[in-house]
Formats: sequence, structure tokens, C-alpha cells
Amino acid sequence: MAKAQTTVKVSINLIKLPNNRPCIELEADAHFELMLLKGEKITYLGCAKKWQWSRTKVKKFLKDTKRTLKGHQETNINNSLQKQKDIKKTLKRHLGKIEYSDYVRLKKEEYDVLVSKYGQEFTDKCITKLDNYIPNKQGKPYIDHYRVMKSWVIDQVKRDQNGKQHESKHDRDERIAGEYLDAIGINKRDNN
Repeated sequence: MAKAQTTVKVSINLIKLPNNRPCIELEADAHFELMLLKGEKITYLGCAKKWQWSRTKVKKFLKDTKRTLKGHQETNINNSLQKQKDIKKTLKRHLGKIEYSDYVRLKKEEYDVLVSKYGQEFTDKCITKLDNYIPNKQGKPYIDHYRVMKSWVIDQVKRDQNGKQHESKHDRDERIAGEYLDAIGINKRDNN
């Protein structure tokens, strides 16, 4: 019995590069595949301008993803179908999601659940925490930011709020000196 094949049509208009920030690797990957599909001429300089990267970073990215510009169609012919599926899957995941920061995307319903459960200010702190973490992350990219928030970001922000883990050495020294002076009965204002 033959397997049924499913085809998902994805509009080229769904792949839009950001104007206000450099592309993340996932966006660059999707854009590169789109250029292949369209048969566009691909150059390091062209990619660097479109992705807001240096040419060195473009060369490294293409090398790491085992792509070359010379004869790129022959090199990528075997991976083209798989990449198309990956792009469609990624685009499908991002449909209906709103960018709440440079790197964090959530569905409106997910954001509303977080706000109703934790409040607007706390939710925004969580988004900022995840947004600062994602660009420095090594390995596979996060697919579902809502699940990531639920799995560790919320706990980390709670710990940051409860404990003074980020107290600077100067602030700690000032606090300890103040506690010492209070303990021996000297008021700081008396010395001025």
C-alpha cells in the first residue's frame, strides 16, 4: 500500500527578515533555502547585507551548515526536500505567535495565561530573562517558548527576586558596613 503524501503550501510572504535586528540562524537558514527555491544569485555580501551579519559570520554559518555558494544547487539538492519540510514546520510553529521581544514568541493565549497567573510585570521580567538567554544559548534552538518559560524561566526569575544573587561586591560591602555600624551603635549620619 502506498503512503499518502501531504503537501503544505507556504506563502513566500511568511518569510520576512527583521529590519531592526540581525537575523537569528533559524531565520538565515530559512531565507537561504528560500533564495535557493527562487533560484536567486547568492553571494556572501548579499547574505551579509540581508541578514545584517559580517561576511565572516556568513561564511562560517554556511561552512557549519555544510553549504557552499559555488555550485550551491548541486551541493544542496539532496538536502533541499528535508530543508523545505523543516522550513514549513518552523513557519507553521510560528504562525499565530506574536514577538514579545527580539527572540521570544508566544501565542496571545499563552501570554494571557502567564499575565493572569503571574501578573504583567513578572511576565515581562520572564520574557526579558529568556530574551537575554536565547542569543547566547548553545545547541538546538528552543521551539516552544511558553514551555521553556514554564520549565525554568519562571523559577529563575522568582529566585532572582527572592534572593540577592546579583548583589555587587560594593553593595555587599556597604550593607555589611552598615550592619556593623548599626550593631555597635554608630549612626552613619553622626559621622558626617
